[in-house]
Amino acid sequence: MKRRVLGLSLAACMVAVSFGAMAQQAPMLEDMVKAGKLPPLAERLPNNPLVVEPLDEVGKYGGTLSRGSALLFPVLFVNMTREGLVSFAFPDPSAAAPKPNLAESWTFSDDGKELTINIRQGIRWSDGEPFSADDVAFFWQDIMEDPKTSVPIHSALFVAPGVAPKFEQLDKYTIKLTYPFAFKYALQSLAAVEDTFAWPKHKLAKFHPKYNSEASYDDINKWAPWWSGRNDVSVGAWSMESISADNTLIRLVRNPYYWKVDTAGNQLPYADYVENNIVPDRQSVALGNISGQFDYDGTWVGNQHLPLFLKEKEGRDLEIGWFNNTPGMAIYMNYDNVDDNKRNLMRNTKFRQAMSLAIDRDSINRQFFLDLLDPTAFSFSPNSPYYDAETGKLFATLDIDRANALLDEAGFKDGDGDGIREYADGTNIQLVMDVANHDLYVPITEFLVETIPASIGIGLVMNNQQQDLIFERRQTLDWDLHVFDIWGSTAPLAKLEDWVPVSKGFPFWHQKASEAPFSPEYKEFSDILLAARGMDYDTRVKEMKRANKIMTENAFNIYVGFYRRAFIYNSNLGNMPKEAMRDVSFGLLEGPMRPEQIYFKK
Repeated sequence: MKRRVLGLSLAACMVAVSFGAMAQQAPMLEDMVKAGKLPPLAERLPNNPLVVEPLDEVGKYGGTLSRGSALLFPVLFVNMTREGLVSFAFPDPSAAAPKPNLAESWTFSDDGKELTINIRQGIRWSDGEPFSADDVAFFWQDIMEDPKTSVPIHSALFVAPGVAPKFEQLDKYTIKLTYPFAFKYALQSLAAVEDTFAWPKHKLAKFHPKYNSEASYDDINKWAPWWSGRNDVSVGAWSMESISADNTLIRLVRNPYYWKVDTAGNQLPYADYVENNIVPDRQSVALGNISGQFDYDGTWVGNQHLPLFLKEKEGRDLEIGWFNNTPGMAIYMNYDNVDDNKRNLMRNTKFRQAMSLAIDRDSINRQFFLDLLDPTAFSFSPNSPYYDAETGKLFATLDIDRANALLDEAGFKDGDGDGIREYADGTNIQLVMDVANHDLYVPITEFLVETIPASIGIGLVMNNQQQDLIFERRQTLDWDLHVFDIWGSTAPLAKLEDWVPVSKGFPFWHQKASEAPFSPEYKEFSDILLAARGMDYDTRVKEMKRANKIMTENAFNIYVGFYRRAFIYNSNLGNMPKEAMRDVSFGLLEGPMRPEQIYFKK
């Protein structure tokens, strides 16, 4: 007995059947058809194209979406072309179950251990070659699961540390995933994979030693980066047309075989081209959006730019949107510090609680977040069903007296009266707080370095470097405190590597967790998260709330809070969300924006 889940409602199927006759295409493609460079649209669309309901209205064809980025940043580009087997709901992924995408339908076995997925038939790559389960199998078995490639198993798929479900290709359009237990979180885990869940086998197999004895793993690994050229063949709305010699301009072009249509039968996307411009810094991205050089941004700009946006909005074609409950700044502890004193300090619960109580979140809110911050302890997001408001406020209120009392109880005292507490051996507690170049986190870190030593006697020194250097340091065990975002807070089960030891070396702040968790409480927390994906929804929510309380009561790390974050877009753009969610739980920094349905009003 199988339980079948249909990917399309009956109404949507009836609409899809009629699209062959009524479908419309962009003028640039009509010209190519007339010139004999493309087959007619009816031959390029599948019989059952995916129907996308526009956010506001059916759009218009034409134009180039221009984006700005402060780095050759794959997440920005992947956001424009990514296509998973299933996709999160739009515009709020937490509000509904994942939706069909490359997969048209799926079936769970009665025991929940087998997931059979039916690939949508008739999809073609942007070069016109058929897309099938062969391409999914090539990515899964020959790229992701081959230990000699540079593409790791995506952590959202893990069913055990470092282990993905068993993959089988049943036929040209059917695959089966087999789990060791009832994996009730399967669809969410598939939706969280950042990149498109297939590589074009017809293009890349010749570079793989499995298919070509003259090829090497160096040959196939060169295609791993998004910008390597493998995405000049895409199943996304656009494919990569060109990248400049200096890597400062990436140009995407409409995919003539894109398999999604709007409710009026128009083949998506609406925009003909996308340009991604690499600029010096975040401020340049903000200024580019104000001047009209760029059309929208939800990755680099934020509340630090809001006063500038509000000042310049008058007389310009600017609109401000909002990401609600945006994950913000966290301070991570190194539980495996090579220094014995520091390692023991980090593992002391009272120290961590005291550090959280010593942070003046209200002042940080006023000075840096324009009163748009919700001061919170290290906790899952308010957008998550696992959040509890009372738990989220534990150790999140400034209380210097209580913080000092906790440190006294823990035995960390200032014996020589110099204002800094000492370890048992008499040496001062002096910690280095690493922070990458960031126009918001650096000044907040400066504020903490100035206020915490004076209030509770814990010495702090800021180490500010380029992000790649800071990230290199955090892969070692020779760091103390690390300032970064809190990731995966809305859907932590889709980003387990940020929380628990899904494989060796994770999470980065407790790299030896798989060998020996630092405390019984952390072990209990980890066990809950690792087991929760096999629970039914109500049980999962109950257990995850318990895990959240364990984490917050024990202050596993320090957090400032969630906040309402601004993003910016050109008022000439249609189908831009006014409110959305930004959390890499869902694989994208910009949240569930759908760029293929964005259009130019005039």
